[in-house]
Amino acid sequence: MIYDRLANIWKYKGLDRNLDKAVDYLLGTDLNTLPPGRTEIDGDQVYLQVMEAETHQLTAESYELHRDYFDIQIDIEGCEAIKTALDGVDLIGDCISDFQKAAVVNGPGCSCVMGPGRFLICMTGEAHAPGGFFGEAERVKKCVVKVARS
Repeated sequence: MIYDRLANIWKYKGLDRNLDKAVDYLLGTDLNTLPPGRTEIDGDQVYLQVMEAETHQLTAESYELHRDYFDIQIDIEGCEAIKTALDGVDLIGDCISDFQKAAVVNGPGCSCVMGPGRFLICMTGEAHAPGGFFGEAERVKKCVVKVARS
């Protein structure tokens, strides 16, 4: 996982060809101008989803992971917590397309404070629980860039 300021995303070029495409797009785009829904960057290899959601209480079963795509999580408006886990993860049910629900039973992890100007990259197989709140629920507008592992 990579957690950093959006102004520093250029530092992560060279890790993966499709991640480079996503970084280049993010460097040249004002996220505030993107419409809700899917925006294609490079077909199914790199695309993003802009959505609005209500933050909520995260539990041990709030986690997810992805088999084929990295997630780049970015808050455009509002602020959410995204929890991460390094191990102690149990898979829940079947993997549907790229998405797998998971539960963290024990093990180290952390909460990343998101909000405008920050990002979190979750590589394939890395458990994360987006959409958490700090104190009270709030509405967030966010962008999730999906990057096929190349």
